Amino acid sequence: MTNKSCTSTFRGMLIVVSLLVLTLTASSTKSEEIAPTEQSVAAVEAIKLSLPTPPLSDVTEVNTPVSFAPTNVPGQVTDTKQSPNDATNALIANPPLTSLDLPPQTVNGYTATLESFYADASRLIFQLRVTGSDDISDGEIGNISLEDEHSDFINASISWGAPDRNSSNVILSQIEFQTVAPLPENHLRGQLLFSYIPPPGEGKATATFRFTLDIPVHPAPNFNPKQSVIASGVEILLDRVVIAPAYTQAILCYNKPTDADWTIYDNTKLKIGDSESEADSYSLLFDSAMDTKTEEIPGWTPPLKEGRCVKVGFRVGAENPKSLTLTILTLEQSMPEVIPTEQLEAAYSKLLAQGIDMEWHLVDHGANANYKKLPNGMTEQEATRKFVKALGYVYEGSWVFTVTLSS
Repeated sequence: MTNKSCTSTFRGMLIVVSLLVLTLTASSTKSEEIAPTEQSVAAVEAIKLSLPTPPLSDVTEVNTPVSFAPTNVPGQVTDTKQSPNDATNALIANPPLTSLDLPPQTVNGYTATLESFYADASRLIFQLRVTGSDDISDGEIGNISLEDEHSDFINASISWGAPDRNSSNVILSQIEFQTVAPLPENHLRGQLLFSYIPPPGEGKATATFRFTLDIPVHPAPNFNPKQSVIASGVEILLDRVVIAPAYTQAILCYNKPTDADWTIYDNTKLKIGDSESEADSYSLLFDSAMDTKTEEIPGWTPPLKEGRCVKVGFRVGAENPKSLTLTILTLEQSMPEVIPTEQLEAAYSKLLAQGIDMEWHLVDHGANANYKKLPNGMTEQEATRKFVKALGYVYEGSWVFTVTLSS
C-alpha cells in the first residue's frame, strides 16, 4: 500500500521517537466541570507561569521495551482481532464515510469520481477513484488542496494514500485534511482540487480535477479547562480542547526546562469515554524564545508571556463528550543539528558505564550513530533511546489532567 503525506502548515520540529515505557509518579489533579464555549471566544488575560527552571535529570535506567503498531491509515483496520474498546477506537480513527452523488469528471483521458466523505470541524476525509484506459497504477495523486466558497485556501495538513491498487487501470485513494483552525460553520461549501500525475517519461499530461462541495460538517465545540498540573518542577497548562466526533486538538502551554526545543508528543495519550489515542500531530503555536512565525488560531491568544504553547492532535473524539483524561509522561528536546562536544562526551561516559560504545557522526544533511559495542540482546533502537536520555534530552514527569465536561 502506498501512503504519502505532506504538510502545508508549520512543520513541527524533529521529535525523537520513544521506544521505552517510563515508570513515573503520577501527580494528582482536580476534576472540574467544563462547559463548551463559542469558537470566537474573547482573548484571555495573559498569565505567566512563574516557575524555577529545574535542572535536567540524570539518565534513568529502564528496561522495558515496547513495540508500536503501524500507523492507522484511514479506511483500514490494522488489527482484525479487536476487543470492544479496540473496535470503538478504530471506528473513531477511521470514521464511517457518507456517499456523495457528484458527476464524474474526465480530463485528458482520465476519469475521477469523488465517492464518499467524512467531515467535522477539525478533520475531513474524502475517498476518490481515478480510472484510465491504460495501466495507471504507477501514477500518483497529488496537487491536493481545499478551498472555501470564496476560493480561499483552507489551511490544513494533508495526508493521502492508495488503499486499493489491485486493478491496473483504477486508483482508489483517500485524502485526509486536519484543519489548522476549526471550520467556522456546520456546512462546507467550497472545492476539492487534486491531480492524477502520470509516471515521468511517458509523455502523458497531468489531469487536474476540481469538485464543488456542499457538505454538512459535524461541529467541534471548544472547552477551556485552564487546568494546571505541576510535575518535576514544570507546570503545564491545559488551556483549550477542541473535540470533534473523530478528532481532538489540545492546546497546552508550559515553561521549558531550557531554551531549547522541548516538545510534548511522545508518551502522550488522550482518553475520552472508553476510547484512547496516542498523539497524532503536533504544531507550535507560541514560543517567547523563538523569533519565528507560528500558527494563528482565530479567537485564541497565548495565555502566557514567557514560555511555549503547542497544539497536539489525537485520533479520538466524541459527539457528546462527558469527560477526558490527558496523560503526558515526558517532555523531549528535539535533536539539534550539531550536538555540543561537551554534551557528547558526557553522554559517551554514561553509555560506556552501561556497556554501550558508540560515536555520533555528522554527515551531509544530518547525522547518524555508529555503534561499536552493545550489551547482549540490546537493539540499536534501544541504544539510541538511551543515548537521547544520556544527552539530557528527555525530561521525566507525570502530568495527568482529568476534566469533566458539560454540554
